[in-house]
Amino acid sequence: AVATAGSRLTSDTSGNLSWTPTFRGALLDMSANQSVSAGTDTLVDVDNEVDDVGGWSSSAGMFTVPSGVSRVRVSFSVKANDDETGMWRAQINKNGAIGYPGAAKDWKSTVEADQPLHATTPVIAVSAGDYFKLKVYCANDCAIDDSGMTWFAIEAVE
Repeated sequence: AVATAGSRLTSDTSGNLSWTPTFRGALLDMSANQSVSAGTDTLVDVDNEVDDVGGWSSSAGMFTVPSGVSRVRVSFSVKANDDETGMWRAQINKNGAIGYPGAAKDWKSTVEADQPLHATTPVIAVSAGDYFKLKVYCANDCAIDDSGMTWFAIEAVE
């Protein structure tokens, strides 16, 4: 096996050697502003894959945990397009649930456009096939900004 930058040599139970990336994770951001209707939990359309090391099967607003990963840290930043009044919340759902050990969310009663919502989970246990989605809720109609301040990220932590 030939070494690549940022890799470590690992072996399986049969003694087969391979180079494994030392970093495994992914980052998504937005390619366009997104409108959100009042009073609905809405999947954030982070549809632009910035990076994916390790095959996270990322799709718009979602990461799927690949095999071989047992712990992850997930984080987000969500920026309003304009100042917003009324409650604004962003959260990370795991396997469709909002309540799980280490769940992360941020909310404000009013939002200034230059102060994004953001949160990070602690290191949490996962299994292959577990999935994470980024959702937002606005009490009033609102818009999410695509200026680079809205993103969704995951990393394996071993």
